Amino acid sequence: MQVNCDIVRDLVTLYKDGVANAGSVTAVREHLAGCPDCRRYYRQYDAVSHTLRIHPRPAGSSVADTGGFNALAVRLKKRRTVSNAAMLGLVGVAAGALLLWMHSAGKNGSSPDDRL
Repeated sequence: MQVNCDIVRDLVTLYKDGVANAGSVTAVREHLAGCPDCRRYYRQYDAVSHTLRIHPRPAGSSVADTGGFNALAVRLKKRRTVSNAAMLGLVGVAAGALLLWMHSAGKNGSSPDDRL
């Protein structure tokens, strides 16, 4: 099977990780045997992946930690808490006003329905 360099370079990661299917493995091997540029690319990829395996990220670090996503999540949680508290306060004030209105309507000898 004849494949071009772009396809082989896309398949190198799967080939190196051992998850490429048998046809892809054969195509990559045949291409690497005859293409010095792709062999160089493969050696560079192999060196980088080896370096990443022996120098992993520090324990406890993640992309979210470095991007400030945790701080954003905390701010959004605080905002949601404040918003919920404000809504609860408004509901309490409305309920109190309704009870006061019903109580004052009862003192005048009429029901709240009569005033409407």
